Amino acid sequence: MRWLKRLFLTLLTLALLLGLTAWWALRASLAPLDGAVAVPGLSAPATLERDERGYVSITAANRLDAARATGYAHAQERFFQMDLLRRNAAGELAELVGAQAVDLDKSRRWHRFRARSIAWVATMPAAERDLVQSYAAGVNAGLAALGGRPPEYWLLRQSPRPWQEADSLLVLFSMYLDLQGAQGRDDLATGWAKTQLPPEWFSFLTQHSADWQAALDDSRVEPVPMPSSPWPALLRDSKTACADCDGPDARDIGSNNFAVAASRSTQGRAILADDMHLGLRVPGTWFKARLQWQAEGRRFDMAGVTLPGAPILVAGSNGFVAWGFTNTTADWADVIRLKLNAAGTHYFSGGVEKPLVKHIEKIALPGGETIDFEVRESEWGPVMPGRAPAGEAFVLRWVAHDREGANLGQLGLETAGNVDEAVRAAVGAGTPAQNLLLADSGGRIAWTVLGAMPRRAPGTDADAPQDWSDGVSRWQGYRHEHPAVVDPADGRLWTANARTVGGQALQIMGHGGYDLGARGQQIRDGLR
Repeated sequence: MRWLKRLFLTLLTLALLLGLTAWWALRASLAPLDGAVAVPGLSAPATLERDERGYVSITAANRLDAARATGYAHAQERFFQMDLLRRNAAGELAELVGAQAVDLDKSRRWHRFRARSIAWVATMPAAERDLVQSYAAGVNAGLAALGGRPPEYWLLRQSPRPWQEADSLLVLFSMYLDLQGAQGRDDLATGWAKTQLPPEWFSFLTQHSADWQAALDDSRVEPVPMPSSPWPALLRDSKTACADCDGPDARDIGSNNFAVAASRSTQGRAILADDMHLGLRVPGTWFKARLQWQAEGRRFDMAGVTLPGAPILVAGSNGFVAWGFTNTTADWADVIRLKLNAAGTHYFSGGVEKPLVKHIEKIALPGGETIDFEVRESEWGPVMPGRAPAGEAFVLRWVAHDREGANLGQLGLETAGNVDEAVRAAVGAGTPAQNLLLADSGGRIAWTVLGAMPRRAPGTDADAPQDWSDGVSRWQGYRHEHPAVVDPADGRLWTANARTVGGQALQIMGHGGYDLGARGQQIRDGLR
């Protein structure tokens, strides 16, 4: 019995030691909440405070110091989340978690977001590059100041990799993948249906939201009646409505927002309410923060939510203008059908053969092994994975692949003094296109689209694969003016991932899978 007692005490001691070691490792990885820390690069002392709910308030001498302090706070509380976001966009998850992520990495690598991010950061305007540099330095300082690496890295037996300037653009690209995830699949499906169905049945089956509509301009889409011709044989012979469906019917997750002008408010002030729905995650997507700094004799004070990995305020208020988003679900990508030569190495453009440029993407695994993944690119975009008809290839023309689609232009919202300035700042902001609702301290409200908007050639059928073999791009740069509704007579605005406008504005935005207008209609009717 004595030896059993000794064995029990020994095992108990080992368990306690193991528990204490785990506790120490977890405790060391937590952000220090008190004291002073020397952060290299700050031009003057900055303060970082947290309230009882974890809301971070940063006071700094200037915008660059505020970005550095924001990076410090993000790294101390959310570094693993940031790491997953950059790796998701770059296709570098297998290096962290192993071979089970190789297929996911391949599905990202054909966009070559890592290479794009590095190239585009190098040519950013000086003010934007200084901001991402300061932010990256703050992230690395915050990570280094932790007493231990975040616990996820202990479980994975990995060490966190330093943050680079280009990683903030990768975080932005990760949001593109979240918010514009179709990546041409809608065009392929619609194009196939157009070739297989009689025109009247195609129009009937692809109509959208004839009953539930709540566009801001009160535009209506008339219902298409059921054709009198026989039910198409293709559909009659099919055993199921979808041969390879593997997910829910709707991709969108249901963001909502509304704005009310001062003229409709009992307190005589404008109101903005915003609820951005993304997938449930631990931790949550957003990081609440208040940023205060001074510049050119002016004091700036912003509050709202940030995205760990990026130095800007995503949604919130600067004291003069408040802003928030829902996803536009409009059309920001086209599929181009390439005609290939017999060898499949060149495509025809403008009467000549042009080579498909090959890139070898090396997917790293934890043990140091790498897997080569070939990506082919045309002048209009990368070749899409999957099969195409013999002698052809499909490429994706996507805003996210252009410099205009990824930048820090949204910074203009931070300094906007009214809705007019904010509407102008929305043009050219490099972010996944969003329904931007605005309210200002003067009691005014507005809606517009935040993000880069391509200018398509008139007559372009953007809902099916297109033939550009004549060498002429159907995208003619980007728009310098966006559709907008400013100071509506109704005094109310609302969006909910559904169609927001009609007429010419709808032609500009296109149809990227709008949600049913039911939620938008409920919000509108509730406001009224």
